[in-house]
Amino acid sequence: MDKKGIVRDFEQFKDKVMGIMLFGSGAGDSQHERSDVDICIVAGDYDADKLFGELIRTRLPQKYDVKIFELLPIKLKGGVIDCHKVLWARSKPELSYYLYKWRRMWDDQKLELKKLGIQMFHAG
Repeated sequence: MDKKGIVRDFEQFKDKVMGIMLFGSGAGDSQHERSDVDICIVAGDYDADKLFGELIRTRLPQKYDVKIFELLPIKLKGGVIDCHKVLWARSKPELSYYLYKWRRMWDDQKLELKKLGIQMFHAG
């Protein structure tokens, strides 16, 4: 997978968003030749719904499985937070802090679910 090529493909969004991340099998050790390329765009202060509309008008969703972080349910946000690689960030410290706030919410959610006897993900 050509990470620089992915960043080039999303060039038009770099002045609007906080970060572009790889997640799923591409961010871990389980990628194989038939794996899709999962991309998560962190909108930050940019309107996530507007970003979604702009994204749909491109050919990128045909090439990549693209998600917008702010539009994901907490369980999927947690999955992205737990296993991702930053491909591009306007400011890595700013992106890290933004994700840290969501990580705390995700950790709190997992703890509450564990108290109820609900396991979200199997230990791998």
